[in-house]
Amino acid sequence: MFSNLYSRGGCEQAIKIGLELAADAELNKSGRLWLYMAAAYGQQHAALVRAGNADDAALASSRNRALEAVRNAVSLDPAENLPAFRMLYDRTDTARPRGESDLVIFFGDPDFDRILLPPSHGDAI
Repeated sequence: MFSNLYSRGGCEQAIKIGLELAADAELNKSGRLWLYMAAAYGQQHAALVRAGNADDAALASSRNRALEAVRNAVSLDPAENLPAFRMLYDRTDTARPRGESDLVIFFGDPDFDRILLPPSHGDAI
């Protein structure tokens, strides 16, 4: 699943594998699984936006599935997953490695902000 996230168009295969894994009650409890699912849905959403011909339902579906995966991952293992998600999400993070931007497409979305950004992010100094 992980390696598919780094191959061209691999997000669809990663989602397929992830859904199969999530069907297992024990594997469904893996925060890492949901981290990868969120990344895959973020990649899917970005691809739909880039293509420019996605309908609103497809865009909403990929966004909502990414958000659900983020919620699952953070609730299962916040210590591991919050820092990883913040790196994948926050477009202002200058320490983010090149190419690690799976959730940047959602940056500024209030639902993602509430989960992923520290409370002081964006506050005036």
